[in-house]
Amino acid sequence: MKRQLVVLSALVPITVLVALDVVDDYRSGVSNEHLLIQVALSILGLIAIAFLTEGIVRARMQVGSLQDRLATTVAEAENLRAETQASGKEVEICERQFREWQLSPAESEVARLLLRGLAYQDIAISRKSSEGTIRQQAVSIYRKAGVGGRSELAGFFLANWLRQKTHSFSNRHLEHSG
Repeated sequence: MKRQLVVLSALVPITVLVALDVVDDYRSGVSNEHLLIQVALSILGLIAIAFLTEGIVRARMQVGSLQDRLATTVAEAENLRAETQASGKEVEICERQFREWQLSPAESEVARLLLRGLAYQDIAISRKSSEGTIRQQAVSIYRKAGVGGRSELAGFFLANWLRQKTHSFSNRHLEHSG
């Protein structure tokens, strides 16, 4: 976008000067061929200005949209962190398992966000990192966990959580029936 602005800032005065020269040449009685060439150059300059302006406006709109998306993703990530901290025992189980797998702090955070279902791109935005880095961290997490991917990672925790819930339910059921 900076290049477009530089070109635009040079093109506008050149086009204006050529247009003014057309008027001056017309008053001076210059040949029609010469005037036609200058008019064509002025029109081409105006067309180029229009295209560059449209491109700049479109780029600014995209930047605004990306900034909005980033703000939304960061807010969602913060909400997820707050929910994760509030969810108690399940979080402790995950954190204990992350330590057992010897995940780095960055890998642990990526693993939490993967378990929440965030896309690599969204994780990269929320962590201010590249998508490639997140993919590499995910591969490292899966390798350390001994799983084949995100589904197996989620399945690992779901199976353990269900086992604990079932065990807890069975204990309560036995207490009340005895």
